[in-house]
Order: sequence, then C-alpha cells, then structure tokens
Amino acid sequence: MHTTALSKGAGRAAPVAPAAAPAVDAKAALRELASAARRSADAHTTALLEAEPEFARLLASVAAAGAVHAYLLTELAKDTAS
Repeated sequence: MHTTALSKGAGRAAPVAPAAAPAVDAKAALRELASAARRSADAHTTALLEAEPEFARLLASVAAAGAVHAYLLTELAKDTAS
C-alpha cells in the first residue's frame, strides 16, 4: 500500500550504482548509512513540491523519518570507534 502510494507519480528512479565495497569499519558504515538516509529524506522533501495534499502528508512523514535516521546514525558514528 505504501509502496504504491510512494511510487505514484514519482517517475522512474535512476538506477543506483552499488558501492565498490562495503565499509570495513563500523564508523564508516554508519556514515554511509547516514548519507543514504539523508539523500532519501532530501528526495522525499523535494517531491513535496509537486505532490497532491494527501500524498504530500505521507511524503512529509517519510522525509521526517529519514532525517531523524540520518541524524541518529551521524551521532552514533561520532561515538563509534574506527
């Protein structure tokens, strides 16, 4: 249900190139996850500009959750040893 709503009118997503290799240490992995969460939140926020009101509310919630994930992962990376 959410997948259908989120993909409605979103167009076709550009293929994402896989990372050359996964991060070796926990701190780098957390930073990569935070970056991905931030990109996702930014994309959902951008999509708000053209969304219908009901869909915009869903996008706003998803964008907010992504932003929180990015923040928490960034903070956790600061406290994690390399």
